[in-house]
Amino acid sequence: AGMIHQSFNHDWIFRKAGSNLWDENAGGYQSVTLPHDAMIWEERSPHTANGGNTGYYPGNLYEYRKHFFVPNDWAGQETYLEFDGVYCNARVYLNGALAAQRPYGYSQFSFCMSDYLRYGQDNEIQVMADTSPEKQSRWYTGAGIYRDVKLYLADAVHIPLHSLKISCCSANSEL
Repeated sequence: AGMIHQSFNHDWIFRKAGSNLWDENAGGYQSVTLPHDAMIWEERSPHTANGGNTGYYPGNLYEYRKHFFVPNDWAGQETYLEFDGVYCNARVYLNGALAAQRPYGYSQFSFCMSDYLRYGQDNEIQVMADTSPEKQSRWYTGAGIYRDVKLYLADAVHIPLHSLKISCCSANSEL
């Protein structure tokens, strides 16, 4: 009952932009475990638009993919995926459909996956992170899925993810 969550950081594959970026059979993938910084592997150059602001690392388009099995007993529940950070211009596709976007690279975001899942089957998630418009920061930003990813499974009736807020009504220490 309620909501359970699990790490979704393992069993990803990654590659940077190439002529066949959308072709899964084109190769060039490497296995990665998240969090992962894609930019640190770029060749530094004094000719990048960011120059020294980002340590002379160029921007690029990066792709992450993961296959995962969704059991039939998940049907009738709500399934969420939460990204603690993707830098930047993130687009998330689930089984080929655009399921979420987040242009800002420093904020957490989540989305309900339930409408995109294939129950009792293998599913594929694809995340694109685009730092190719280089003029974007005054410091090294890194790139890609640079923080944890979590999967949440909730009962059909549940308190929405991150909807509870607690506030202090008084700073008075007397009860």
